[in-house]
Amino acid sequence: MSYSSTLPSLLINSTTKVIYQNFTSRVATSNALASLSYGTKILGGVTPHKSGTHLSLPLFPTLRLAVSALNPTATAIFAPASHCASAIESALECEIPLIVAVAEHVPTHDMLRIAAMLRTQGRSRLVGPNSPGVISPRAGCRIGFQPLGIFRPGGVGVAAKSGTLSYEAVASLTKGGLGQSVCIGVGGDVVSGTSLVDALRVFEFDEGTEGVVIIGEVGGEVEVEVAEWVTEYRRRAERPKPVAALVGGLEAPERRVMGHAGAWTGVGERSARVKRRLLRKADVVVVDHPEEFGGVMRGLLGQRRGFCVDVRERGLEGVCMLSLDEPPEDAVFVGVTIDRTARSPCIVTMCKGKVHRMPYDYRTGPTKEDMASLPEQLVPLVRQLVRLFREEAALVVGGKTKTSISHSKPTLYTSSFEIKVENRPEESGIVYIPLPSPSARIGTLVNGAGLAMNTIDALSLLGGICTNFLDTGGKANAATVKRSFELILKDDRVKVIFVNVFGGITDGGLIAEGIVQAVKEVDQGNVKVVVRIKGNEEELAKKILDEEALSNVECYDCFAVAAKRVVELAYSN
Repeated sequence: MSYSSTLPSLLINSTTKVIYQNFTSRVATSNALASLSYGTKILGGVTPHKSGTHLSLPLFPTLRLAVSALNPTATAIFAPASHCASAIESALECEIPLIVAVAEHVPTHDMLRIAAMLRTQGRSRLVGPNSPGVISPRAGCRIGFQPLGIFRPGGVGVAAKSGTLSYEAVASLTKGGLGQSVCIGVGGDVVSGTSLVDALRVFEFDEGTEGVVIIGEVGGEVEVEVAEWVTEYRRRAERPKPVAALVGGLEAPERRVMGHAGAWTGVGERSARVKRRLLRKADVVVVDHPEEFGGVMRGLLGQRRGFCVDVRERGLEGVCMLSLDEPPEDAVFVGVTIDRTARSPCIVTMCKGKVHRMPYDYRTGPTKEDMASLPEQLVPLVRQLVRLFREEAALVVGGKTKTSISHSKPTLYTSSFEIKVENRPEESGIVYIPLPSPSARIGTLVNGAGLAMNTIDALSLLGGICTNFLDTGGKANAATVKRSFELILKDDRVKVIFVNVFGGITDGGLIAEGIVQAVKEVDQGNVKVVVRIKGNEEELAKKILDEEALSNVECYDCFAVAAKRVVELAYSN
């Protein structure tokens, strides 16, 4: 059995038997209560060194004891990032068919090790990490933290890298009278257990799925693979299911990590704009904002039915000559990075636009055969790059190199490729990235990296240029919002702040309280604030803002209306 044989486990249903890892934590407890009320069949859970009952369900000190007693078919891992990989490993050892890991910031090299384990087995399917989970509205089963109020049973399958963008898409589908079959949050990390193409393979054969929504973003090549898969699918299928898509990060600056750990364009990878173009070429209907999915998918289904409805530079001196000069035109990029499709590290070379990747096992390193396929002069350099990649837990190491018969060692031109990871201010969880355009006037405050990128993209289409990317993080509260205002208002270009929030974990009421606090306590000058809060506790948020009646704050439900108003305020003078 291979890892691909585990794909059917993604189709959760009313008989899926779920347990929780880190069951007694505050977040897992509240999540389990909501999922139980939704209809999810939760059998119990695990917390180390604890036993008895929790929420009137069995509690075990070890996963092996829980599996032996309960025989679950799925596990929801609510362990923190530092313990997430070991929790996944335990679930793999127990051969639980579906493993859902929601934690953000799991170390990439931990996941490379887990991915190597996944490839050697055919019992367990992993979703995540950094995923909102999997939900089946038609079956009343949720393994994750999606906001339950927006989902309705139906026939549209959704797969997304971004949680917040998937919520926007689902809300649009529901508003358009279209329910959902299964929604899979594949996560936005560099290495994930399930890809967008994996989801397509599942939806193809699911009789309850009539159409598919795919949400990608900057980083990786999976959207290109989606386009290739759809092209081939349309050739072989007699009545292919319609596919609509969105790609976030069209305006993302190069070589910046945009919130999600995987939201950066690697060596030889296509940009978000190129990926969008390739999807359209494959006859995928591509939208600019997820609010459009409801109308678009309704039309597509009507047609189908026939009626209307970062780089390291040290440690290389012993194997090559270092140069800070500009590399010659015929220099070749040589490095080690991550092959997201293979879910493994890879040696990569690139010359004149042609890219060659050589994936290898994270646990054992490149084989003798791998190294023998390289030019002899490059072998010592590549060995050092492989070592540095692992020791430094890097995303990419390498540079452009030039070898010649006059040198016994290759010349490596340093600083030729760099991934910039922004520091998080204080410990707030905020990711703030200033954007360079002198014409920028709009400050953005958004929850979720995917939604933050798409907000910038959508405003750009209306002629609005943003001063920043800001992702509040999933656990944003009033203090986070106030701190976000402080960061945004340090930029003198800002004429209006757009708060665009769609809450899953994020509490809309807390966001509203933070806006009130910020407006009252942070010097804004003449800066206006436009607010759109949807999802979790949106009614409470509206109530708080209505009662405060702040003179410089305007609130809207519809993104298109809010975005148009933001651009008007930003450029009214």
